[in-house]
Amino acid sequence: MSARFATESLFEAAAEARGQAAGLGFPSSFRTEALICEAFVPASFQLTPVMDVPVAVKVWYHVKQELPQAPDQQIVRVIGQQWAWTFVHAGPDGKLDTPDDITKLNELHVEVDKLYHFQLESKDVIHSFSVPVFRLKQDVIPGRVITGWFTPIKTGSFDIQCTEICGIGHALMPGRITIETPEQHAAWVAENSTLAVASATAR
Repeated sequence: MSARFATESLFEAAAEARGQAAGLGFPSSFRTEALICEAFVPASFQLTPVMDVPVAVKVWYHVKQELPQAPDQQIVRVIGQQWAWTFVHAGPDGKLDTPDDITKLNELHVEVDKLYHFQLESKDVIHSFSVPVFRLKQDVIPGRVITGWFTPIKTGSFDIQCTEICGIGHALMPGRITIETPEQHAAWVAENSTLAVASATAR
């Protein structure tokens, strides 16, 4: 007999680990993903400290170190500072760190059903990047670039929070993530790219 736990979510989150591969008697998988979070563990099975170590290492590596790949994946840079989020999006060329990048304060725009890798950086103190609807939370540490991934699967606008006390303005550090259809996102990128804004300003 197995115990099952399910939690509805809006997001394909970054956690999938195969317990079977460790040979410790788990059923086929432990998975946290888009619409459901399931954990199947035999009711009679209990981990001992010795058995727990290899499982924990494997799960940690799979969640934190392995990034899935896709031909059309995008990279976004997330920069925390007292007390705001800066998001750097790829422009029309689909590449980060080129002249058409789009930089927004407290606004993250992404395309539904597309794989995103994110790069977390901090300009000052420790922050914590949290998107509650994704069940996503990751500390942002000065001097380090921390990577992760997500694939949004439902359009809409949702909260972004800092969940680490980062100074007197901590409570004033909200952001928004807007998940758009491919057509909406293409229009947003075309309108907001650095080159498009510069061209419009020059007229």
